[in-house]
Amino acid sequence: MRVRRKGDVGPVGDPEPAAARRVPREVAERLGVLPLAVEDDHLILGTADPDNVLALDEVAKHAGARIVPVWLSDQEIRAGIERVYSEIRTRRSGDKAGGDGGGAEATERLLARDAAASLARTAPAIRAVDEIIRLAASERASDVHVEAQKSGVYVRFRVDGIMYDRLKLPLDIHPALVSRLKIISNLDIAERRLPQDGRFDRKVGKDEYDVRVSVIPTTAGEKVVLRLLAKTQDIIELEQLGMDPDCLAIVKRELERTYGMMLVTGPTGSGKTTTLYAALSRMDCVSLNVVTIEDPVEYEFARVSQIQVHPKIGLDFAAALRHVLRQDPDVLMIGEIRDPETLNMAIRCGLTGHMVLSTVHCNDTAATPARLIDMGGEPFLIASCVTAVVAQRLVRCVCANCREEFTPSAAVCQTLGLNPGPGRACRGAGCETCRDTGYYGRKALFEVMAVDDSIRDAITAGQPASAIRAMIRAAGVPSLRDSGIRMASQGITTFEEVLRVTQMD
Repeated sequence: MRVRRKGDVGPVGDPEPAAARRVPREVAERLGVLPLAVEDDHLILGTADPDNVLALDEVAKHAGARIVPVWLSDQEIRAGIERVYSEIRTRRSGDKAGGDGGGAEATERLLARDAAASLARTAPAIRAVDEIIRLAASERASDVHVEAQKSGVYVRFRVDGIMYDRLKLPLDIHPALVSRLKIISNLDIAERRLPQDGRFDRKVGKDEYDVRVSVIPTTAGEKVVLRLLAKTQDIIELEQLGMDPDCLAIVKRELERTYGMMLVTGPTGSGKTTTLYAALSRMDCVSLNVVTIEDPVEYEFARVSQIQVHPKIGLDFAAALRHVLRQDPDVLMIGEIRDPETLNMAIRCGLTGHMVLSTVHCNDTAATPARLIDMGGEPFLIASCVTAVVAQRLVRCVCANCREEFTPSAAVCQTLGLNPGPGRACRGAGCETCRDTGYYGRKALFEVMAVDDSIRDAITAGQPASAIRAMIRAAGVPSLRDSGIRMASQGITTFEEVLRVTQMD
């Protein structure tokens, strides 16, 4: 074939199927490119924008070859894509009919991919995805769940930690809706048997969002969950988190250390990353080398080196940490300690002159040492390295637009050990602002444990969480529930909400 190069004129020849096989059709359509030919280790690629380096890099990853871009018009690209990929599909269908049947599964996947791509380009699917994301952003949803049921497709939003139904769509739109989400997330639209993860960026009004996508197969069809992360949100200062003065003083003191490890613990979605970011905002990133290893990077800091992990290519927390140690770091933020290798490397960092900030999934501060030991850490190393643990939970705040005073029920007062009385609490009556829930926004409850000599001895001796918990209570450290009662007494949240998210020691 004749390839149009710079300075050439005249029509371009037919694209070669061997070149097209290196680039999936959905990638070619999404990026607006046409594989033309393979010459040695180069892929000749038709594109209307030869200077789009990001698109060329993505094609190079799929093709496993260096890219030589040549200019084609949009019309030539669209026509060429339809012609060459239709030819590939026809050839494979013919192989299936005349061969031994070994390519049946591949042919079926190709046909499914083409059908799904066609569905995803339909106007209803595009409009549905756009409207779902717009609504989720306007209603402050952190997660969107798209679920197929026999009666239809349910779209649920998680707002302030609580799930609720938001939309119900006809069941026949589900395949197109899922395919559309897969395409914009750069996922395999023909794969319906295995879970997949992806992401895409979307601008809603003036705000930009990083949307994380998770697809899992279910008996009713594929379920898609979107997590919306606002790129434009401001970092909260430590003083704005709502810690009581004693807890705040401990955290500030710990952040002045030059070595050791401070951990933030709590369940998924409890605001741990927000607390770590607030801690990072206090760092002098000019005189200190601050490096973060995250999954995902939710906020970009000036003068901070941030690493996004990619487990599929071998860049997990432990692998990234090994290389970061060669970069002369002063402060390390590790998004999560989830395996023995990462834990032991983090402990070594804390013991060799680095300040480590990280998170771990645990119920409270006292249970954290036992959790680390269970993950494979040595008790005496944990006792020497960990200097403080912060446990937290998120509670919903009373809506300021419909706030009213009321007297909590006798059962609630008895459970929390309160004396019932009029005007002891506030609640939201329900209004349009809070969607009649009585709550708007969330704040964190905190429990902060500074690791002193007595706690170090208890950790080294392998004492249970109950013993450490009794020690910190005797020292006057308030529990998460104590923090919640204080906040409810101030009218920030309700006593019922405190009961929902906390438990007795």
